[in-house]
Amino acid sequence: MRVLYTTQAAFALPEGESVAVRNPIYFRSPESGVKEVAVMGDFPEIVTAYEALDVPVHVVPEGDRQEASLEPAQMGLPALRKYLKGLGIDFDPKASKDELLALLPAAE
Repeated sequence: MRVLYTTQAAFALPEGESVAVRNPIYFRSPESGVKEVAVMGDFPEIVTAYEALDVPVHVVPEGDRQEASLEPAQMGLPALRKYLKGLGIDFDPKASKDELLALLPAAE
C-alpha cells in the first residue's frame, strides 16, 4: 500500500494510481503494510516514524504542492529536477526534460 499524507483538499493522481490519502494532522503512528509514503509539507514525525521501519519516504516541500499533483511528464524542468532529487535519482544538471524523464523508474 502507498500512502500520501497531505492537508491539500484537492489534487490529481495519475490514472491507475492506487494511493491511500491521509491528513497528517491526525497522524499517531505508522500504518502496517505500507510500502511507500509521500508527505506533502513539513511533518518530520511522519518521516521519522516510517524511516524507522525502512519504508521509503518522499517529502514534497510546502512550496511544491501544486507541482506535486502533476505527473512527471507535466512538470516544469525545475519541479522535475526536485522530484528526481526527492526520489534519490542522480542526474546531469544540464540534462533535457526528455533525458530526465527517461531516468524515472518504469513504475512512474
